[in-house]
Amino acid sequence: MTVVAFYFYLDQRDKFTINTVILTALISIGFMMRNTSPVGWIPLLAIKVLREGSFVPFVLSGLFVALPILFGCVWIDTKFYGSETWVLTGYNFLQMNLLDGLSKYFGEDPSHYYITIAFLAVFTTLYPFLWYANLFTHFKCQWAKG
Repeated sequence: MTVVAFYFYLDQRDKFTINTVILTALISIGFMMRNTSPVGWIPLLAIKVLREGSFVPFVLSGLFVALPILFGCVWIDTKFYGSETWVLTGYNFLQMNLLDGLSKYFGEDPSHYYITIAFLAVFTTLYPFLWYANLFTHFKCQWAKG
């Protein structure tokens, strides 16, 4: 969904169009599926607002597209859980993993784990190519500057 949303993001201008509706719908559904998905969208949407003046289209799409989708997803979660009170899945995730501390049963790593260990473990075979690509891009830009 994020890849498709990027397509509509690139076409977003200062008008409320069907592309704005689709972009907002994809971001909203992605948010309800994974709560951390808006983290990357916040700076991207800020760029569109500040550079291209897309504030009014985003406000309109937030009111007429995002809010009904969010309400619908919460309603569906509530019905499927069979609960008498509203079910906010993201809040339940936050409460169980961070506030109640139940995530410790899945293991805890030091704060530097992703930089020092996981990065090298995941990119073991790609690591030399990553350095080559960075150096190649750097020297290519320096060569183009003259």
